[in-house]
Amino acid sequence: MKKLFGLSLIPLLFSFFSCQEVIFDEIRKEVKLEDADISGDVRSIVRFGDYIYLQNGKIWRKTWSSESAHGWTEMSKPSSEADYQYVNRLAADSTYLYAQMTLLNEDSDEGEIVSGGCQLFYSSDGETWEGPIEFTNSEGETVTTFSSGAIPIFCTNAPKAENRYAYARFYDSTDSSYTVYQLNGGSISALTTISSSSDSSYKTCSTTPAYNTTACAYFNGEVYFSSANSMTTNESVSYTKTEIDTNGTEVEVTVGEDKDATMLFYSSSDNVYFTMDGTFEDYEAINSAYGTSLSANNVDCDCSTIYSMSVTKDYLYLGTGDGVEHAKFLTYTDSDGKSATSPVPEAGTSDFDSNADSTLSSYYEVYCVMAVSNSLSESESVIYGTTTFSGSSSSSSATQDNCGLWAYIPSRGKWNRE
Repeated sequence: MKKLFGLSLIPLLFSFFSCQEVIFDEIRKEVKLEDADISGDVRSIVRFGDYIYLQNGKIWRKTWSSESAHGWTEMSKPSSEADYQYVNRLAADSTYLYAQMTLLNEDSDEGEIVSGGCQLFYSSDGETWEGPIEFTNSEGETVTTFSSGAIPIFCTNAPKAENRYAYARFYDSTDSSYTVYQLNGGSISALTTISSSSDSSYKTCSTTPAYNTTACAYFNGEVYFSSANSMTTNESVSYTKTEIDTNGTEVEVTVGEDKDATMLFYSSSDNVYFTMDGTFEDYEAINSAYGTSLSANNVDCDCSTIYSMSVTKDYLYLGTGDGVEHAKFLTYTDSDGKSATSPVPEAGTSDFDSNADSTLSSYYEVYCVMAVSNSLSESESVIYGTTTFSGSSSSSSATQDNCGLWAYIPSRGKWNRE
């Protein structure tokens, strides 16, 4: 009986140590959290000039090619006659940075903070602001202040400055119409006006914006618009950095590649749709590996709703309603018989080698994710992501302390607070 009892413990012990291995693996991924410079609700990370800008009520910037943690500078924000000004969105084109600002006032009778609406401002240097931008409604009246959420702004956010364009969608309550405007500082130009939200001109992805357009990307010489939560491409730019060579001499090293986009991605729920321009030398080999035509296709990533996307050389990063995910790009055998990585994502998502899933975890919504250089591998690129949550923290392990900006810095090999 003793032998039998001893044998019966073996499966139990095996199960125990297997579970412990999973727990220990998660512990090994944990890092000591650094103090956060950027806390709160970050909904925009945009490229403008030589910097990356973001907002959390305030406006911050950092040199876009920086490979160091932190180093953010608080910038001035637009001013108004409101008691408080909260910057809730940013967008940028090749010439101007745009800020959508919520005007907050104190109710002297109730002692509460109430919204006074939103206004749009613009800056040519990211430091001094002009505006608010004026719109004209169907009755010829000038409009500068809008109800919260009534005038979304969005941009291509392309790595190449010449491919950056910014837009605003104006809802005209006087005739219930929607107009998408291209922004150009204080000047605006209407692209399309739609009289009804049920208009049949709605398209999921098109060079013509629709009444509910919320995202755009520059691809193949044109700007594409979508009602999707996010759009992105694999366009990339290089940058230089100083390194010390084997002789102890400082040398300039080029990082990444300068290349036009060959893939356009947009999301719908947990699906990623993609279009390629067909310029790949191994186009047929990729098709063969994937088993279908790639002129237009989609994959089910089997995750929560996708809010944001960004590209590295080997993964498509996904900011979702349940943390950050990444979908591995398909590998195939090229015409020379060698293994190669295509720009086409596999279905589903992959496990992380880093601590991404324990920092930008499923407790949080990730509305922004951005890899600095799309041509570098995941482990080589600086990657930014944001966390926030809705509802009560008592129902999960989410905390306000961990809401804000996070970054993966190659030199430390881990995600941490920024």
